[in-house]
Amino acid sequence: MMQLVDVLQEEGYAVVVALIDATMEWDVALAAAVGRVASSKPSATFHVLPRIQDPPAITNDVNLILGYLELLRRYNKHLGEFLSSLPPRSIHAVVVDSLSSVALDVTKELGVPAYSFFTSNASALAVFLQLPSVRKEQSFKELGDATLHFHGVPPMPASHLMDQMLEDPESEIYKAMTESHCKNLEADGILVNTFASLEARAVYTLTDPQFLCESELTMPPVYFVGPLVQGPGAVTDDETQEKHECLPWLDEQPEHSVVFLCFGGVGSGNHSEVQLKEIAVGLERSGHRFLWVVRAPLGENLERKFGVSHADPDLHMLLPQGFLERTKGRGLVVKLWAPQVDVLHHKATGTFVTHCGWNSVLEGIMAGVPMLCWPLYAEQRMNKVFMVEEAGIGVEVIGWQQGLVEAEEVEAKVKLVLGSEEREELRARVTAHKQAASMAWKNGGSSRTVFGKFLSDAAETRFVPALLFFDTAEARRMGRRRVLRCLRATAATTAMKKSTMVLYPGLAVSHLVPMMQLADALLDEGYAVTVTHVDPILKGDIALAAVFDRVASSRPSVTFHKLPLIQDPPAIAHDARFLVTYSNLISRHSKHLHEYLRSMPPRSVRALLVDFMCAGVFDVAQELGIPAYSFVPMNASGFALFCQLPSIFTAEGQPPSLEQLGGDSLPLDLHGVRPGTITASHIDAEGLEDPENRLAFAGMMATAQQKANGVVVNTFLSLEARAVGALRDPRCFPTMPPVYCVGPLVAEAGQAYQADETKHECLSWLDKQPERSVVYLCFGSVGAGSHSEEQLREIAIGLEESGHRFLWVVRAPPHHNDPRADPDLHVILPEGFLGRTSGRGLVVKLWAPQLEVLRHRATGAFVTHCGWNSVLEGVTAGVPMICWPLYAEQKMNMVLLVKEARIGVEMLGWQQGRLVKAEEVEAKVRLVMESEEGELLRERVTALKEAATMAMKDCGSSRAAFGQFLSDVGNRGLG
Repeated sequence: MMQLVDVLQEEGYAVVVALIDATMEWDVALAAAVGRVASSKPSATFHVLPRIQDPPAITNDVNLILGYLELLRRYNKHLGEFLSSLPPRSIHAVVVDSLSSVALDVTKELGVPAYSFFTSNASALAVFLQLPSVRKEQSFKELGDATLHFHGVPPMPASHLMDQMLEDPESEIYKAMTESHCKNLEADGILVNTFASLEARAVYTLTDPQFLCESELTMPPVYFVGPLVQGPGAVTDDETQEKHECLPWLDEQPEHSVVFLCFGGVGSGNHSEVQLKEIAVGLERSGHRFLWVVRAPLGENLERKFGVSHADPDLHMLLPQGFLERTKGRGLVVKLWAPQVDVLHHKATGTFVTHCGWNSVLEGIMAGVPMLCWPLYAEQRMNKVFMVEEAGIGVEVIGWQQGLVEAEEVEAKVKLVLGSEEREELRARVTAHKQAASMAWKNGGSSRTVFGKFLSDAAETRFVPALLFFDTAEARRMGRRRVLRCLRATAATTAMKKSTMVLYPGLAVSHLVPMMQLADALLDEGYAVTVTHVDPILKGDIALAAVFDRVASSRPSVTFHKLPLIQDPPAIAHDARFLVTYSNLISRHSKHLHEYLRSMPPRSVRALLVDFMCAGVFDVAQELGIPAYSFVPMNASGFALFCQLPSIFTAEGQPPSLEQLGGDSLPLDLHGVRPGTITASHIDAEGLEDPENRLAFAGMMATAQQKANGVVVNTFLSLEARAVGALRDPRCFPTMPPVYCVGPLVAEAGQAYQADETKHECLSWLDKQPERSVVYLCFGSVGAGSHSEEQLREIAIGLEESGHRFLWVVRAPPHHNDPRADPDLHVILPEGFLGRTSGRGLVVKLWAPQLEVLRHRATGAFVTHCGWNSVLEGVTAGVPMICWPLYAEQKMNMVLLVKEARIGVEMLGWQQGRLVKAEEVEAKVRLVMESEEGELLRERVTALKEAATMAMKDCGSSRAAFGQFLSDVGNRGLG
């Protein structure tokens, strides 16, 4: 909460912290902590409420919570008196710790807006709010390790709930805790210390209007404003004014070599002497470096409390004889406390053994350190499930459930996280979350935007919000400045709505379709939109020309302008020189684009959005003084890779071809791509082997970065946090302009680019199939046939042998000149196949309404060519994918799906045009539809589906980025 104080003060607000007397005997450590925090924040006012008479006795764990809740209830009188003593209308809002929700009775009585602050994660909040409706008669304890299912969180054993929630539903403690959790719903809103991309599933659930609809509870607005954690170097103890002894020791250790063990920043002893000895033996046997914070064990007559015993642990008594001497140099044991944030951010720290307290988890994420999860009490067991099963940033130390983690497991888990291949996978995932966390609080980030919405909502409730805000003169001035900024912004927005955004799409359906979704979003903001483009007939693609016509006819509010034909246009063919001829075609149309833009009314063009493969037209925008932005219809990972290829081609001593870079054998070391996953064989070698083609490509990518005012990418942050973080890092891409991730730009179901608007036959067939029972196979929504007759037969045999239901879109093999030629299914498929699979399989010709199929309840898996539009459609439908890339960047997309997001499996055999055998088709269909791995794929893609939905909501990451893009356009003035 003190981090929240800092953020509020940065916004210019005065803050008062009202708290109960912290000097009671049951919590000496809290009193000391309050004193240190108060002295470190002189600009905040701390008011200690008068001590109550005869405070409740607090003796053991259960009574601790009951006593604490009773204590808070009895302090309500003093809180009310304090609030009433303040000048009239000087309090604009109160933010209450969620465990102190009883204070909401006071704010309600006084008519003061109040918000609850939930210091743990969104997953825990979702569980707590669902518990009352899940089990009402018997205790969860009786279920043992039986799996519980809650909306928004991964399945977890009943035994992982908080101890208080394992009690009998009629017990005093269970009722008290349930009442306390549900009391928070009476607040005007709930602030949660998490960020949207970390807990997309829980965030989606908590903001779903249907959440709690089956109960009598009503959900207030929820604001995800984390991570609210201290940064390295913060002073929290008098002793830390000087550098702690462990930091110089860490300076001498190799990078990522040290395992750090700490079970809470403060608190009573965590482990028995027996357990401490087991840890010591395991660390010694592991052979790895370690930094271990040790506290004296709880004595047999002591009860666990909120506070800390400052008893100095006798290490020679507690640890095995000779341990300190044998591990001297490679291990350091410190007593009581270490500067945890500084240790975690140190380059030498390689892993973190943690009790899974949420603050510690966030600190580990912010430092990018993989974790070994050893939960102890409270909601830490639930946090462990999230860390291991959902985020994939930790490994569980199993023995905690039996009360003793043995030395063998300590040794094994330390070796796993510091010395195995899994180490790199954990580090890659936690690094991606680290980057996402960093971006969440930057301007335009999800948490920063949501925090702004919280301030705005609270102001609408009653003036300006704060923890306990005083209406000081400075606060009033800050308020007026905000009002003036809002008025100016409103005036600017009104002016902008009279101006035009000009879009310049690439000559490909996969580039056109998402740009049209962007056009829709701009129309929603009140802009006029003009799409000016090269005549698609010049590309020699009949299907593309037809799609352009259908898109134009479906959007009467968008102006479409086809540039005049140039003389002697170059012949476009998908050969080794495609990029050369394509770039030539675009650049030769620059004159016509210049003339068209000049013909538009003066100062009417707000900005030009250019497909990144048409980068040659940026010179036109510069000549006319029009802001211009690159539009990237593909993903951030592929764009990051493309931006780095020119430097590989031009680097001194590099081989002249991609094949000579190593083929399948040598992974490329690239920014924004998971280490060890991309090889030269995953790159579009067909288009980049020719030297002239590579030169054209290098110029295209350099221009897309250096001459653009910004880059608009069709992705969302939580899907590609690693790549987005790299693109925004000047150390990785020093010439990259601002990057705005505004996706997923996916059409709504029913918004088809096909002439026939009647219900397709396949949808009626799907209506008759069981839920998630059908494998859908489609290799692009338009275009020439993708597979040879031989390959089509192998697919057919594999589908038939799998025994699963299927819906398969088939086109004539590629030797047909007309991609719309009607395929003769009886000729190209095995004899009798259609008859034998009738009922459980359906083969349709040429085209199917892909969005409707993917979002149909019967669809259980998607065999895809990994085109980015198809990938996003699969993600937003929550369907796991079987990846069969064919050309262009699809091979790179496959790596993202399989290795990074882990929402697909690779169909082996596609490489270098080899044949995918029927056995492989059968095996992969069975894996996704029948196995546990298939269920894990479904869980992960469902989480990303919910993250995608959140990204496009108000204050979601993509919506916020789109707003930042529009703001940047507005700040550049009318062209």
